[in-house]
Amino acid sequence: MLRQAAISDQKAGFSTLLGFLFVVVFLITTERISAQEFTSQRDATWQDVATWTTAGNCGQNQNPSTGFPPISKNWGCGVSVFINHQVAYTGNASGFGSGVFASVSIASAGKLTFKGDLTINGGGSVPTFQLSPGAEFHVEGTFTLDRPVLITIPAGSRMVVNALVIGNNSPVITVEEGGELIVHKTTTLRSRSTLNLSGKFLTKDLSFTSGGTVNASDPLASISVEGDLTVSNGTLNLGSSAKLEVAGKTDVGQSGTIDLRESASAMFAQQVSIPNGATFRSRNAANFRFDEGLEMSGGGKLILSDQASGIIVKDVSLPNGEIQTGNAAELNVGGRLVASNGGRVTTTSSSSVFICDYPNSTQLGTYHVSRQGDSFYGTGCIPLPVLWKSTQATFQQTKRQVHVGWVTAAEKNNSHFVIERSVSGIQGFHEVKEVAAVGWSDVSSEYQFLDTDLPLMSGMIYYRIRQVDFDGKSAFSEVFGVQVENSSLQHAGRLIAYPNPTNGDKFQIRFEHANVGTHTVTATFKSWGGSKLLKAESLETLSLMVAEEIRLAPKGLCMIEVVADSQVHHLKVMKL
Repeated sequence: MLRQAAISDQKAGFSTLLGFLFVVVFLITTERISAQEFTSQRDATWQDVATWTTAGNCGQNQNPSTGFPPISKNWGCGVSVFINHQVAYTGNASGFGSGVFASVSIASAGKLTFKGDLTINGGGSVPTFQLSPGAEFHVEGTFTLDRPVLITIPAGSRMVVNALVIGNNSPVITVEEGGELIVHKTTTLRSRSTLNLSGKFLTKDLSFTSGGTVNASDPLASISVEGDLTVSNGTLNLGSSAKLEVAGKTDVGQSGTIDLRESASAMFAQQVSIPNGATFRSRNAANFRFDEGLEMSGGGKLILSDQASGIIVKDVSLPNGEIQTGNAAELNVGGRLVASNGGRVTTTSSSSVFICDYPNSTQLGTYHVSRQGDSFYGTGCIPLPVLWKSTQATFQQTKRQVHVGWVTAAEKNNSHFVIERSVSGIQGFHEVKEVAAVGWSDVSSEYQFLDTDLPLMSGMIYYRIRQVDFDGKSAFSEVFGVQVENSSLQHAGRLIAYPNPTNGDKFQIRFEHANVGTHTVTATFKSWGGSKLLKAESLETLSLMVAEEIRLAPKGLCMIEVVADSQVHHLKVMKL
């Protein structure tokens, strides 16, 4: 009897445990799948109820949102926002995305504008920002990120803000190839902030106040600073032929670092300061140009190695600082170089320091200069090559042509330019046009070319310009590119799905006005049951795959994002 009673108690306890686990799993599952979506249905303001349609599976006990999307939400059913039109938020938005706010998605034809300041701070889940190619995200005030938010700006899309603060709590902004980040005033990076660049970044001033990192590591990555650059305690990395231009003054800061590598290039229009604790490094065939002079006080370091090259047009002041060259690197000083106190120059391994005004510079025989092996330190005025000021390609959709423009700051012994184009990445360039050069010039010269014979394709087209001297020597500009659209897609109209509503039977996805052949089509299918990434070789095959996902999905709204020929389309399908 006692044994039976014990067994009975064990069964009862096991049943209770199973019941408890069932309740926990049910609550977790309910919390996971409970969501509320706000989708724009017209161009209007965020705070206008008529702007939105809503869908979701929230119960009344889960605090569903009503009217228009909240900018933050403490508890209850999560909120996701989909922008398919031009939507503007009026006023300041502080604490945006805190609580259970899940995400903001901006479609390829969508534009989200905040008329005032936008601050992402607070607690709870971290919201995600998803921009489709062609999307626009604008902040007319100051945009402050003080949470570990990830923002990606894809090809063909832009984020335009008045002032940008990338804060301390590990936010990351990534500008992909073909994307643009434009800041009208100052961009400020603080500790544990990251800005990754494969596209274009334009800002008035760039300031690393307490740390932060900027990584530009793509042949099409470019940074244009219209004002001053201050790298206090931060790190600016350029690689893979990335480009940096600074129109104002540059201060590498107390412990800041600028690191150029892998054929990256940098141009500084005004005075550069490398003070105590700061490091400016150029290596792996990277190059830089200081149009004014260089001030190194208190122990800063300028290091050139591995075939890097640098041009300092005017004087170098070197009290207590250090210049190091090695491994066939070359530094050209257009004025004089004066070292004093603890200032030192060290040349090694076939590297060179050429000084135009050597008679009035610090001489080789002093303790300030150490020349080792077959390196060189001494007199030399090297003729400057063609100085590239800017390159740009703009796609003109109505005429389906690309305007290629470039500007040189100065030219010597320059015969002509050869424009080369590639449709297969940064390889496979071929000549498309030759343009005569001015030859010799100490002022800016502008050039342009209209590429009207474009291939029938959509995607990125890359250009580079080969500069040819009168003696036949040549050198290349950086690689730059532009997103173009397939001409057939201009007449194909939007992508449609039918029948809708549907249970999956006889379901099709096609263009509204034409059957357009595509090489590869991808789609992200989302329903209350989850999401799935699909890939097919045609819209017909994709239709069959999506139809099967619809059959398996629970009843309700399904979201389908289709990428065909670099075009992004958003579809809504109601599962019966």
